Amino acid sequence: MAKKFKIMLTFDVDAETLWTARDANVDGKNTIRPSMLSQGSYGANVAVPRILNLLEEYDIKGSFFIPGEVAELHPEMVEKIHRKGHEIGNHGYSHTCPDLFDDYEEERKEYEETNCVLKEITGSAPKGFRAPSWEYSRNTFDIVKKMGFTYDSTMMGADSMGKLEVFGEKSDLVEIPINWTLDDAPFWLLSSQDWGAPMLPPSAVYEIWTEEFEFLYQESVDNVFTLTCHPQIIGRPSRIRMYERLIQFLKKHENVEFLRCIDAAEQYA
Repeated sequence: MAKKFKIMLTFDVDAETLWTARDANVDGKNTIRPSMLSQGSYGANVAVPRILNLLEEYDIKGSFFIPGEVAELHPEMVEKIHRKGHEIGNHGYSHTCPDLFDDYEEERKEYEETNCVLKEITGSAPKGFRAPSWEYSRNTFDIVKKMGFTYDSTMMGADSMGKLEVFGEKSDLVEIPINWTLDDAPFWLLSSQDWGAPMLPPSAVYEIWTEEFEFLYQESVDNVFTLTCHPQIIGRPSRIRMYERLIQFLKKHENVEFLRCIDAAEQYA
């Protein structure tokens, strides 16, 4: 059987923690900013159901990386994602960027607690890990190796899957590569405390993502297309319409398969 080009549609369901975890970098007041936090609530309550309906329409299973705190705030959402057959991965507990942790045990407990929360809701612990903010501390690599995950999806050093390696130290974990170009946040993340760059029209992001795909697809079947979106960002009306057009575009290509990250990792391993 011919090898197929792998497409993984992934979602970081940060919800309210996208904003509360940023307190250390802002002014410490995001927990009392209801309008800002409501963006996260929109992600969980409006955008996730919208995304699930879209994926079901096109018979696609995705991977949802969820912080433990978000799972505790929205257990019904987690249960619904799981019931639909999608993968749920570990995305930290509070969505705190790992490089803010100096203490090994404090960081380890963040990920262990999330495993416990998600297992209580879904019946099984996650097999995949994605570091909040896509960064490691000096301890993350050792912690993740010892927790028994099958794969990690944090590193940007390749376009194809391989084994997780940090500063020359190898592991048995499969690494599913990501990059900021295939993430919705750089194009649309906005808050009243950090205005950032002007928002791009969905058509511009569609062009970027399709161009990225076409090159990877034409270059090598070993490449993978890992798209990362945040429900509170991609789930807004004009963007979800663009996302559907992207799915239609991807499905027109021959010899492609849509996989959950865990399925791709187990195939590789």
